[in-house]
Amino acid sequence: MNIKSFSIEGLFNRFNHRIEFKNNITIIIGKNGVGKTTCLELLNSLFSGDFSKLREVPYHKRIW
Repeated sequence: MNIKSFSIEGLFNRFNHRIEFKNNITIIIGKNGVGKTTCLELLNSLFSGDFSKLREVPYHKRIW
């Protein structure tokens, strides 16, 4: 599966993120605590078929 972007609204009831995947490398930069690692963990859960993380993390809406 090849995705072009990842969006999530209301992560931790606070943050909205959109990550565009372009070329071969994507660099994610942000302050501590804004959800960079959590976004990667959610993507990993999606691709691995382990949806438990998707149920644990508070968010309003996600689009893959």
